[in-house]
Amino acid sequence: MKISNCASVLLAICLFSCASPAPLASDAEKMAAVSDYVNCLRMAAERLDDGKSDATRVGLAIEPMCAQQFSKSIETNGRDLNPAAFELFVNKERQDQLQFAIETVFRVRSLRAQQSSN
Repeated sequence: MKISNCASVLLAICLFSCASPAPLASDAEKMAAVSDYVNCLRMAAERLDDGKSDATRVGLAIEPMCAQQFSKSIETNGRDLNPAAFELFVNKERQDQLQFAIETVFRVRSLRAQQSSN
């Protein structure tokens, strides 16, 4: 019984190590993924922000609306990292995610103010 368990483990390791990794993302793919995420946040902020609500509350509301684009950006930009570095990258990006959404709300407000003054 122990031999078959060892054989199963060895087979799993071999299959895992033989699996071809995802191809590295080009700079254009990386920029496109980030751009999609930024555009999603901008459009969500334009749609939801009334210009009066607390920017943090708006940021909290738009953040999950762009979860798919965020994940795609993380996957694309972290594709060339080893597993430990990727985990650090993901943790750092997740920590900054809300702040970036809030900053997007402020950018949208600033653009609206500029447009209304013209």
